[in-house]
Amino acid sequence: MRPVEAVLIGAGLRGRYVYGAYARAHPERLRIVAVADPVRERREELGRRHGLPETRIAADWRELLAGERFAEAAIVASGDTEHTAPALAALERGYHVLLEKPIAPTAEECIQIVDSAERHGRVLQIAHVLRYTSFYNKVAELLGEGRIGRLLTADLREHISHWHMAHSYVRGKFRNREVAAPILLAKSCHDLDLLTWLVGRPALRVASFGSLAHYRSERAPDGAPERCTDGCPVQESCPHDAVRFYLGPDEALARGWPWSDLGPDPSREARRAALESGPYGRCVYRCDNDVPDHQTVAIEFEDGVLASFSL
Repeated sequence: MRPVEAVLIGAGLRGRYVYGAYARAHPERLRIVAVADPVRERREELGRRHGLPETRIAADWRELLAGERFAEAAIVASGDTEHTAPALAALERGYHVLLEKPIAPTAEECIQIVDSAERHGRVLQIAHVLRYTSFYNKVAELLGEGRIGRLLTADLREHISHWHMAHSYVRGKFRNREVAAPILLAKSCHDLDLLTWLVGRPALRVASFGSLAHYRSERAPDGAPERCTDGCPVQESCPHDAVRFYLGPDEALARGWPWSDLGPDPSREARRAALESGPYGRCVYRCDNDVPDHQTVAIEFEDGVLASFSL
């Protein structure tokens, strides 16, 4: 069987280290034949790894999708709030689409993308990868066969580690609604997808409550500066100290996530400079974040099934 050829839109962590890495490890199954990413270092690095000609490396996905279709599929791995336009364009150009989760930040856009796939007769696959793990498949099997009895309640929880919360949802790229999807989509759409899939019934009513309680300016320790690099009086005991977290790993480890978010250079000197000027060096109590740090969802499904999810 010949490999699937795909255009990659977005050469970030998922694009490079998941889909790109899979294609390099399994060239008999997947080939990346073109890439689009607005960050020059990322698209050029991916282009080198996959032996792409310059004509197949673009800053704008529109450039790749505007001409003749030269692959079977398009992998859309751009930012969470930047899925809709490239997904629609790829479907309209006749590509099958593997779309990173979440589908889109609004219900209207989700419906628009699904409608387009159906209208053009294309495969639209969402990267809810947990559905395909052996563990959750076994859970679904047990529920479907009724081997654990009648399902009446379900309770799921997402425990975000303190460093991940600080890195991604306080200091980082998912920190507020102006730059990212809501945290339930950005972090917990896997959980909600699993919940609705395992229950297997339509939802009748949904309610949700949450707030930002901890990562607020009034919670900052006395004397805490704007940045961890500015000499914080509680630096030694603070679990969110950016200096210790980001400068601690050696260069080999710092090439990977989450340290790679600081920049392409993994050296301690470069990381130190990024902390002194970029978002990841900020005190977690003095950021521009508005993402809830705790949230609960309650769902009533058909047949009296009740479910809850807590983040």
